Amino acid sequence: MTLYLNGEEIKLREWQKASVVRSRRPVQGIFLEALGGRGKTIGALAICQEKKAKRVLVMNDKTVILDGWRSDCENIDLGYPVYYEFRTDKWLRFKAEAINELKGKLSTLRKKIGVHKLYRKNKEYVELFNALKEMEQELVFDVLIIDEWQNMCSSINSRNYKLIKRDYTIGLSATPIRQKGENFYPLEKVFFNSPEPSSRNEWRVRWGKLRYDDYSATKTKWEDFMDYEAYIEQLDNRCNFMCGEEIEFIEQAEENNGFAKENYPYRVKIPKNNLEKLKSFRTYNVLEVEGKYIMGKGSMSNKHIERYLKQAEIKYDFPKVMVDPTKTSPVMECVKGLLERSFNRSIGLVGGVLVACESKQVAIAMYELFKGNSLGLWAGKKQIDNLTCANLIATTKSIREGVDKLQYRFDTLVVLDPKPRDSGEYNDYRQLQWRISGARQQHNVNIIEFIYVEE
Repeated sequence: MTLYLNGEEIKLREWQKASVVRSRRPVQGIFLEALGGRGKTIGALAICQEKKAKRVLVMNDKTVILDGWRSDCENIDLGYPVYYEFRTDKWLRFKAEAINELKGKLSTLRKKIGVHKLYRKNKEYVELFNALKEMEQELVFDVLIIDEWQNMCSSINSRNYKLIKRDYTIGLSATPIRQKGENFYPLEKVFFNSPEPSSRNEWRVRWGKLRYDDYSATKTKWEDFMDYEAYIEQLDNRCNFMCGEEIEFIEQAEENNGFAKENYPYRVKIPKNNLEKLKSFRTYNVLEVEGKYIMGKGSMSNKHIERYLKQAEIKYDFPKVMVDPTKTSPVMECVKGLLERSFNRSIGLVGGVLVACESKQVAIAMYELFKGNSLGLWAGKKQIDNLTCANLIATTKSIREGVDKLQYRFDTLVVLDPKPRDSGEYNDYRQLQWRISGARQQHNVNIIEFIYVEE
């Protein structure tokens, strides 16, 4: 079993060899919880070769990551021709809607025709039936690879995966947990087709730490796994879950690639004008700006408004709260100081400063205030020198999964929106830190985490 990259033999890592051996278990799937930089792509393709797969579907929610897969698969030779498709979950959703529509039309037509023997004599029925079979045939593959499971595990996606007829399923993620772990129930169904217990409610009671919730249909809310390690151990014994700790043990890998990573909490004040506004908003869910009032519209909207109040001076632009780009908040002054040190340093660390925040408006406002000195911006589609600048202000969404090589450019990450370890968003936060640290780390790095002083 040998893979070739541009004609040269690829030497598999020890954990990749172990994953191939694991794939021989009498289970129709495997999940690889490998850190970024450990070679998940090559590991997955080695398993495809082991399964002699000739049709492979690779899925991810981001086209930029799929482009990377396409490039790798074009250059890696499995020793025989392989047909690949690279698709997003949105594509599968459209396919599911089209198939369900055809099935609905066929069902209606069957009732109209009435007699089973007459179905094939009806021209419209034959056309619809053939169209359905053709569409179903397009979803037949030897292996399905689901990359970044944590972003691909919605209930709709999990239901739609059933439409893909395949012999084997490979799951990949460095941080598979979402919804504080409740997404492992669909993980068991999609990759192993054998959740234990089989009922979702019974599974939640068996493995979860639940609390009473009057608004839930089940009157319970999942808070966390009761014992995550025990759950993973039985999942691997019963199915085929290769956890990150096992992979790191096999690799005997040094943490952060052998370099130092230091985390520094950085206390910063909230704008004075916003302190009372923040307290009032949390109490009454109403924000007063320039004599006008805005009501929060759900948890996401409320988080958005709180973020503005902590990080920026604000203004009213009916019906929205906006960042005032003409004023510098205490947070922005702190960022300015950190950037100026980077602009002026001639010795010390080896890269620039990467400033990450969740708000696009805050990112753009900071860039406009401090631009110059090789400062770039990466805020969604608004990109200015983002691939070449020495220092960068970016939204966390822009630089998460699929963005690589930042570890060569930056030695300091300034985080305006850090997440605590017990937060359901902590796995996303780990992904953010891995942009310059972790298995791909190239030098010593500093992580500066802002802590907001509400006094």
